[in-house]
Amino acid sequence: GVRHLCATPELRVLTIAASADNLAYAMATALFVLYSATVLRVSAAGYGILLSCMATGMVLANIVAPRITISYSARRIITGALLASGTCWSISAATHDLRLVAAALILRGAGFGVGITAISTARQLLTPEHLLASVTAAFRLLSVGMFVAGTLLAGMVATVAELQRPIAVAACLVFIAAGIS
Repeated sequence: GVRHLCATPELRVLTIAASADNLAYAMATALFVLYSATVLRVSAAGYGILLSCMATGMVLANIVAPRITISYSARRIITGALLASGTCWSISAATHDLRLVAAALILRGAGFGVGITAISTARQLLTPEHLLASVTAAFRLLSVGMFVAGTLLAGMVATVAELQRPIAVAACLVFIAAGIS
C-alpha cells in the first residue's frame, strides 16, 4: 500500500495535503477550548456552538460535494479546502469577534467536507481494488498520525506565546500546503 501511495503522484500529493491539513487542524484545535474561553469569552455551551459551526459547514458541503467532485480535479478541490482552512485559522488567530470566528469555522467545515470526499474518491479511483485496503491504511496512518504531532506542537508553541499563536502557525502551514498541492 505504501509503495503504491508513494508511486502515484496524485495520491502522494493528496496524502501530503491531507497530512498538512490534519497537522494544522490539530494545532489549531488542541487549545481551542482555552482560546474560546479566554480570547472569545464564550461559555462551555458557546464552545459547543462554535464546534457545531464547523460541523454545519461539513454537512452543508456534503450536499454539493458529489457535484463538485465531478466538476473539478481532486487536487483543485483539496487546494480550495486548504485555502478555506488557512482562511479560517487566520481569522481565528487575528480577531476576538465571535461572529467572524463562527463564520470562519463554517467555511473550514465546508472545505473539509468537500475535500475529504474528493480525496476518498480519488484514492478509490487511482488504486487497484486489491490494494485499496492497504493504500487506505497507509494514507490514514500518515494523515491521521499528524494529529499527534499537531497537538504536541500546539502545546510547545503555546508555552512560549499567546493562545492565538498555534492557530496562526496552523494557518501558515495550510497556506504552504495549498501552494504545493
